[in-house]
Amino acid sequence: MDTNILSLLSNLIYLICGIILIIKKKILFGILIMIMWLISHIYHSNRNNSFWSNLDMICATLGFIFILFKYSKHIFSAKNIIYLIILALFYILARVHDNKNNQSMYNIYHSFWHITSAVFVTYIIINN
Repeated sequence: MDTNILSLLSNLIYLICGIILIIKKKILFGILIMIMWLISHIYHSNRNNSFWSNLDMICATLGFIFILFKYSKHIFSAKNIIYLIILALFYILARVHDNKNNQSMYNIYHSFWHITSAVFVTYIIINN
């Protein structure tokens, strides 16, 4: 499978999680996650576009900060430490391979990060 396709497909988890959050009456977060999905999907469809690259990074960072402030005591609880380590590991591995211009490995690790981060954030929001 083309690893760029893998990255695009794994990004769909954000759309699914956004829909789940809306169904669970977490409307603001559902909309936020779906906007992040749309921007990220456009960026991953054409990674050479610096506008969408920057917008993807800004939205992901702002979304992370917003969720972090809202749910920090739940995110950093002892029971979630393994998830945080896994998220950090996938993120770091993706960045390392992106910096080495190894796009195939970047897409694989970034895809794992898409899946784990979306599921983790959705779990935190629904259960708190």
